[in-house]
Amino acid sequence: MVNAILIHRFSDNSLRKVKTDKADAMKIANYALAYWSDLRDYSETDETRQLLKVQCRLYERTIKTAKSLRNSLISILDQTFSGANNFFPTSYRNAKGHYKWVDFVRRFWHKDNVAAVSIQSFSESFRKWCKRTGYHYSQADAERIHQHARESVATFKKNDSTKPSEAGLCLRGGARERAQFPAEGFGFCRKRSRADFATTWVLDRLQNRR
Repeated sequence: MVNAILIHRFSDNSLRKVKTDKADAMKIANYALAYWSDLRDYSETDETRQLLKVQCRLYERTIKTAKSLRNSLISILDQTFSGANNFFPTSYRNAKGHYKWVDFVRRFWHKDNVAAVSIQSFSESFRKWCKRTGYHYSQADAERIHQHARESVATFKKNDSTKPSEAGLCLRGGARERAQFPAEGFGFCRKRSRADFATTWVLDRLQNRR
């Protein structure tokens, strides 16, 4: 495997810059003939290394995007349900790898969703939500969240404009699934990006080598 820049600069002694498939093929062939003794044989290990490098870059960009989206969600919650992102540790996840606090604010996205009802009503709603989403229910957590909602102040009113979109709110764990959540995002609904398809392709290639 040869760096494309080396081939591009090889025998570049012409004033005319011809850019055609035929000219590129001739340049690559001449480079191979000139440096035949220095070229290494093709190895699947080199291709695997390149695939891993691509996957690493995509994974790092995925983590960066997830962090940005998470901060955007917290910024909105500061105006509607301050402190909701601290109700549960970030290690609390369900079987699908979802963060508990993210799924919680999908259902109880405004303080009035909690403070406007009695502790008994909220506890029952919270218990059903935990059962439906696969989280552990705790009466102490229900009382603590209800008390916090009663004491907190929201600067944004409860309406459709401040409600997070159902298309988003999906922070997940796992290397294979992580390449997918930037496209889902917090409150953003769009098609999968080229990076998502590239990541899937890289993973499939690596999987086929096992």
